[in-house]
Amino acid sequence: MSVASADDSKLANLPGAGFWLIAFGGMAVAGVGAALGLATGLAALAAIGVGLWILDRPVRGAYVLVAVVPITSGLRRGFPVPGLRLSEVITVAIAGLILAGPGRRVRSRWEFFDWAALAYVLGHIVLSIIGSKTSGSPLGFGDAGLLTGPAQFFLIYRALSVCLKQEEAERGRVLRAVMWASGPVAILAVLEEIGISSVVTTLHSYTGYGLSQGDGQGLLAGQNPQPSAIPRATSVFPFFQVLSAYMFAIVTLGTALILEGDSVMRRRYAVPLTILAVVGLACTVTATTSIGALIAVLALGWYHRKPAAYIARVLAVTGVVLVIFSPLLTTKIGQQSAVTSGAIGSDRPAFVPQSVAYRYEIWTTQSLPALSGHFVFGYGPRLPSSVGWRYTETMYITLLFRGGVPLLVLWFVLAFAFTQRGYGKTWRAPPAQRVAARFLWVAVPILVVLQLSQPYFTYGGMTHLLWIAAVVAGPAVASARSAA
Repeated sequence: MSVASADDSKLANLPGAGFWLIAFGGMAVAGVGAALGLATGLAALAAIGVGLWILDRPVRGAYVLVAVVPITSGLRRGFPVPGLRLSEVITVAIAGLILAGPGRRVRSRWEFFDWAALAYVLGHIVLSIIGSKTSGSPLGFGDAGLLTGPAQFFLIYRALSVCLKQEEAERGRVLRAVMWASGPVAILAVLEEIGISSVVTTLHSYTGYGLSQGDGQGLLAGQNPQPSAIPRATSVFPFFQVLSAYMFAIVTLGTALILEGDSVMRRRYAVPLTILAVVGLACTVTATTSIGALIAVLALGWYHRKPAAYIARVLAVTGVVLVIFSPLLTTKIGQQSAVTSGAIGSDRPAFVPQSVAYRYEIWTTQSLPALSGHFVFGYGPRLPSSVGWRYTETMYITLLFRGGVPLLVLWFVLAFAFTQRGYGKTWRAPPAQRVAARFLWVAVPILVVLQLSQPYFTYGGMTHLLWIAAVVAGPAVASARSAA
């Protein structure tokens, strides 16, 4: 017997006009694609087939969004669609099919999280536009992606919310899809760190890898903070910080799955995938997210009331990783303690890490002075031309530049909403919902601290996983047939 009943099929319930509209529209798209070339025509035809496959049962689209979008969000803009990212195309296309498709829909009751998320998304757009107007910084076509960036996450969240019935089986499939998709990302990071030239060249060409293989600090007025010979993996993302944030989330989620037992994902699969994520995180040689992941793992163990044996295993794995990566760590520590004449942050005591010193200097000499008089609405989506260093190095100054104090407040409300969605559902809820709730309950407060050093919430990958977990941790919803 088929798992899905005939009543679940959307195409079977389409009215005649809708069927012919899809048929002729599909042929038109395929014809235009063929006129642009054989490869484009085949791609268009494949896209039509996938669209019909998803329209037939929208839950398939939900699983595609969960498994594909986070790991393709780092591919360079323009590949394969000119001017767009692959993840943006997939998000808009599939979420649009789910939200606008015919047939059975799920009636999703809005909660505090939904309103907080909508307020942040709209606030990001409106406040950025106002900030651009008040600061005299005109908006260009290229700013559209920055303005609507959070809207893509919210679009995925709403599509999953109205598509998934939040049955335990569906929640479990979503979490397992996230974990299985992380495996190839971690493997590529390891191969990149080993130095296989073909892998490195291919990854960098398709991800728009724009920084050096060192710390990626770039140049400011001809000064490099500290050149580095440390190889730091990026995998399918353009920067090592983005990969490290993604792996932080996978390590945290994997640990929550392991501690839950075999009820959501068998430990024989969850354990190796989580260990692989630990190794992938180590390949980024990033202290902040690595320490954050260790704290998350210990916090989850404490929450599950695990004995000292659990802590011993965690420390043993940590020790093995430290030994394996000790040459890189030794070089990194030496780099952080070195003082290079003329470099950003060189005027500091030797015991202050170089990365901390240069961030402090950038904030106090460029970012905060530029914000003076613009704390209410900021400057809009892009940094003002008066700022020579084009990276804010923290989520909170990024928010101040984009929308001033109001946007900063809206983000903290959203962060609270993420945590609140996880709180109180950790013991009484079904297993998969418990796992997602504990993931949010632990990861988000740690992220609030980690973002002092990077605007992680603006990065794809990790941020996608937070919004996906918010759906899985949400309440069960009832389905209802939409009006014809």
